[in-house]
Amino acid sequence: MVRKTHTKSRKGCLQCKKRHVKCDETRPRCRACSRLELDCTWAPGPNAPSPSPSTPSTLQTGGSNNGASSSASAQLDIPDLRLLHFWTTNTANTVQVPAHGDIWQVKMVEMGFRHPFVLHGILAVAAIHRAGIYPAESEELTMQSSSHMDVAISGLRYQIEHPDPAAATAVFALSGVLVIHSLGMAQIHPPSDPIGDLCHWFRLVKGTQACVAGNWIRLLSSELAPILTSVDRKKDPGRGVAEVLQIQDLIRQEVPEDDDLHEAYLQAVDELHTVFVNVHHYIRQQEISAVNHTLSWVATVRPAFLDLLYNRDQLALVILAHFAVLFRLQENSWWMRGWARWTLDAVQAQLEPRYHEWTAWACRQCEEG
Repeated sequence: MVRKTHTKSRKGCLQCKKRHVKCDETRPRCRACSRLELDCTWAPGPNAPSPSPSTPSTLQTGGSNNGASSSASAQLDIPDLRLLHFWTTNTANTVQVPAHGDIWQVKMVEMGFRHPFVLHGILAVAAIHRAGIYPAESEELTMQSSSHMDVAISGLRYQIEHPDPAAATAVFALSGVLVIHSLGMAQIHPPSDPIGDLCHWFRLVKGTQACVAGNWIRLLSSELAPILTSVDRKKDPGRGVAEVLQIQDLIRQEVPEDDDLHEAYLQAVDELHTVFVNVHHYIRQQEISAVNHTLSWVATVRPAFLDLLYNRDQLALVILAHFAVLFRLQENSWWMRGWARWTLDAVQAQLEPRYHEWTAWACRQCEEG
């Protein structure tokens, strides 16, 4: 047998040499290290980059090498450190509530140092938040945000494909960050397809929900426990919203009881009504916890309903129009501003005229104030 020969790289990075893989020798970071988010270092030599004698412009955040859940290192340069400072001094305060303590401002950052994909997520949100405040920096900040979010999504996808109980809390944390980023990005670039964008983050939430489904005990004993326990889902008919429940009459008229989708529609409306009850409760107390309840609807609806919404099913669009009212009620949260109008306009444009009477209440609610 003739042994196949290959050219051995003698100038590769130290990480590829240690892993006994061929390095493409791309500097300052080879493709293999970029893909695995590893710190790419090189042996001293005539072609090796020499450290600058000036003050370092990068800072490394370490972590154990256990896959994408906590990559060997992530690098923060000066612009990233500026974003981290903005997160802790500004953005975190826009999502923080007294009942949550210092979760968003402190514990989320500490978690990001252990699980860099979370850190990339909060930096992406901070960049979008800052872009809305400083328009002159908007273009550069938007690019920074997209770059960080690409890394965060990559880490999330790895976790969904290779679930690790030790990273379940980080995955849950990132799911909330992703929602804020998805809605917040529209503050800089209004959505061309609001329904499609909503479906996108609905699916992201569902994907992370499946990833952490078997780890609720771990989550309830984690630093994120106050967020989970703050979503106390009440059912108080005395403070209900009749206009939401009336959608069930439309469903019973149009969908036979023996249809597999009948219960998916009814359940989505029932859960939405519960969310309305809770949101009104927390808004009266002037607590941002109402946001958690709004987002909880996404976690409760069935995948079949999300498929209907993705395909622009008419009844699903009617339900979504009522969900848009929740955006209108919470426009004090910067990332929710405008979404009520964008969502309703998109629904009305795709809704058959005979269903417009069923969205009239939602339209009036979003026009008031």
